[in-house]
Amino acid sequence: MDKINEYRIKINEIDKKIMELLDYRFYYTNKIMNLKEANNIDKFDPTREKIILTKASWYGVQVHSVYREILKISKGFSGSE
Repeated sequence: MDKINEYRIKINEIDKKIMELLDYRFYYTNKIMNLKEANNIDKFDPTREKIILTKASWYGVQVHSVYREILKISKGFSGSE
């Protein structure tokens, strides 16, 4: 059981970092969406999305799946802060 608790502590530390980084990512995604909206630029950039998903696939199927969801959520930003 000690090993399980040790691993859970590590997972909790990793989760905290992931959540903080996602918060930053969505903050900057929102900034970009606002700029695109203000400048009448298409919000969807298929080339960039393909690059991101290709990089994510280097880390395996699970990471690729997570990034597909992150990008889906990012596209849903309304442009308001």
